[in-house]
Amino acid sequence: LIATLPLTTAAAAFGLLGERPGPYIWAGTLLVAAGCAGLTLKGRGGAAWDRRFLLYPLLSVAGFTAGNILRKVGLTANPSVVFGVTITYTSALVFLLLLQRFMPPAHRPDLSWGRKWGFYGVCGLFNTASLLARFASTSFGDLTIVVPIFAMSSLFALAASWIFLRDLERITWPVAAGAVLIMFGGALVAWRVL
Repeated sequence: LIATLPLTTAAAAFGLLGERPGPYIWAGTLLVAAGCAGLTLKGRGGAAWDRRFLLYPLLSVAGFTAGNILRKVGLTANPSVVFGVTITYTSALVFLLLLQRFMPPAHRPDLSWGRKWGFYGVCGLFNTASLLARFASTSFGDLTIVVPIFAMSSLFALAASWIFLRDLERITWPVAAGAVLIMFGGALVAWRVL
C-alpha cells in the first residue's frame, strides 16, 4: 500500500494545496505507483498474513501523505531546509525517548555506547543528506512532481538488493515490470517538467 503514496500525496496536494498537475504528471504518477506496487508483488508462495493488519500500512500511507503536506506548508512558512530537517530529527528523538518506556523490552533501543553508533552515524549522514535534498526539492517544486520522482528511489533499492543480496532476493517478472513502469513514469514526470 505504501506504493500508493505518490497518488495519495498528489490527490491531497490537489485538494489541499491547490496544485494542478497536468495529464502527463498524473499519468507518470500512476505509472510510478503501479511500478512500486509491482516491486512488492510476491508469488503464491509468499508468507500468509492476517487482513486485520492492513490497518498498519493504511495508517502509514495516511501519515506519510500528511507529512508531505505539512512539510510543504512548513517550508512555505519558513523556507529554511536545514531548520526543517533539524526539527524533523529532533522530534523523532523526543518521541523515541518518550515512547521507549511503552515498548516491550526486546524492542527498546539500546543506547549504550558501542560499535553500532558508528554504523548508525554513517547511516544518519546518508539520511540527513537525503532529507536535505528532499526538503530542498519540496521547497522549490510541487509535491505532485517531487513525490513521484522521490518514489523512484525504490529503483536504487532494487539495484542494491540485486548487487548485495543476490542470494536472498530474486528479480522476478513482476519486479522487473515494476522497475520498467517506474522508469517510464519518472521519465514522463521529468520530461513534462523539463
